Amino acid sequence: MRKGPGGKKAGGKKKKQIQEEISEQNEDDELNIMDQANMGGIDQLQLTAEEKEETEIRTLKSKNPQAAHNISTFSFKDRVFKIEENNDHMTFHHAAETNIMLRDSDDAMDQGFYHDNKKRTEQQLLEKMNKVLNAELSGDGLQEDERSKKRSIRNTFNF
Repeated sequence: MRKGPGGKKAGGKKKKQIQEEISEQNEDDELNIMDQANMGGIDQLQLTAEEKEETEIRTLKSKNPQAAHNISTFSFKDRVFKIEENNDHMTFHHAAETNIMLRDSDDAMDQGFYHDNKKRTEQQLLEKMNKVLNAELSGDGLQEDERSKKRSIRNTFNF
């Protein structure tokens, strides 16, 4: 064998190129086989060459075929049932009104501070209310058992 520059064999590069070409051809053959298998599938129509060349034109219409055509409402003014001719053909599959903010933006930080302050003030208000309630309940001179009985007044009527 002939040695290329640097003292290496030149045949090694050619073998790698040939192997890569063979693997690419094998992959292409596998894809072609898969395409042929899909073309003759169970759900596929077998079309002639003329049918394949034929163009089919479809147009989009603004009418909803699932909209009711015979909606009738009662007119209290005329005291008669009337059929509504105009139907709303617009359908919303999904609608959402949202605002997107970056976490690092000033607006997002302001909103975070607002929620933190709101939680903090609500917690302080609850603590104050609990202190006042505890002071009132302890001032009654009732024992804990009596307080719990006083709280749980049940309906004593049996019908």
